[in-house]
Amino acid sequence: ARCVLGFKQVRGNSTRQCIASGEWSGVELQCADLNECKTSSHYCSVHALCTNVHGAHSCSCLRGYSGNGTACTPISCGDPGPIAYGSYKGKNFTYSASVVYQCRQG
Repeated sequence: ARCVLGFKQVRGNSTRQCIASGEWSGVELQCADLNECKTSSHYCSVHALCTNVHGAHSCSCLRGYSGNGTACTPISCGDPGPIAYGSYKGKNFTYSASVVYQCRQG
């Protein structure tokens, strides 16, 4: 016997034999939930929150990111567009990026 995926052996023997006394040798195998989030045995994005659930885990993208949890990309605000009598500097329009506005001289 062995623990199913998402669980780990916490005590007992993975193999037991029927012995002459009519009993099983060793100690019965006991399995417990494996917290994949704490052991880093998960596939969540670095921009995701890993949540342990019984026998598995789930991933959800952090604030400012979108995706399925295993792949998270920054949310885009899009190009802010031109302003009257000024301009801006910056080419990154995703979450946490900034653009700097400047008014024309005149």
